[in-house]
Amino acid sequence: MKHHSIIASIAAAFLAPFASFADALENPRIVPFDSDATTGISSNKTYTHAVDFGTVQHEKPLTINGVEFFTTTAVTMPGDKTPRGHGWEGFPHAVNHPDPEKTMLVIATPKGESVRDLLLGHTWSLVNKYMYVKDLKPGFEYEIRFFNRVYGGGHKRGNTFVFKPDGDDPGAKGDMITFNQDDQSVKDNMLVYRYRAGASGKLAIYVECWDTVYTWHCYGFTNEEISKNIVAKNIKITGSSDAFINADVYPAGIETTVRAYWGATDRGESPEGWDGESDANGVFTKNTTLAIPVDKLEPAKTYVFRLSASNANSTTWSKPVRFTPKN
Repeated sequence: MKHHSIIASIAAAFLAPFASFADALENPRIVPFDSDATTGISSNKTYTHAVDFGTVQHEKPLTINGVEFFTTTAVTMPGDKTPRGHGWEGFPHAVNHPDPEKTMLVIATPKGESVRDLLLGHTWSLVNKYMYVKDLKPGFEYEIRFFNRVYGGGHKRGNTFVFKPDGDDPGAKGDMITFNQDDQSVKDNMLVYRYRAGASGKLAIYVECWDTVYTWHCYGFTNEEISKNIVAKNIKITGSSDAFINADVYPAGIETTVRAYWGATDRGESPEGWDGESDANGVFTKNTTLAIPVDKLEPAKTYVFRLSASNANSTTWSKPVRFTPKN
């Protein structure tokens, strides 16, 4: 089991599909917040889940920065889905104490901020088990955010979270973080994890609580869809004057073509003005590691490379990669 994950660049000089494309895009981390503005929640983003847990009944649906949350006060069941049609399973089943005002003094976010209402109610009683965020699109990028606060009472709600984008496959690797939810120095915070969903379309989250009585409190969470289009990533150039552009492509089931561009200067996300260009032979629908041949590069000259990946919906461009052939 690993504490962090780095997506490795693949330098194969051949074309081949790869079976497992789930991975961490950023390490799990704790991010503090103290207002609606610092939560990162935005109506300009696309969410599969925006869930508010607990017994607190709001006068109207909880809305933060234009994003409406689904409030649930009942035990979560395997068939539960958000209004957006995405499921979750295995979350804490016990509801919070009836009077959240008793612990209001430890909420750092001031009154008047909508996210403060998210922190009033919670569910709990989760001990060493899996939770699942479901109905995700394989190959797409997501970011999940769990909202936390100090509960008080002198307790130490220590937890270890293991995120597994491949689901709960015993062979799947996990990305781990350990933190104390009652750490007074952190106050209100988010546990943030960015990942690429695996073939199961399910993110598995294993939670290990240090104490079987004072367990993790789940106030609410969001799961943001980061990429809605195909992407070309992990680009690496190998060779010399005759080289290969190696990259991973994630078509997400849509027929996709890929084209490489290179030149002495970066022409940005435009097919115009490059010194050379070349197609990756074929139309791709599955996540693929490919190698596009490039020839007649000048030794000791630095080139800028970009890939574009296009389908019926859109065209996306990679970030620039620089390469200098050896003499």
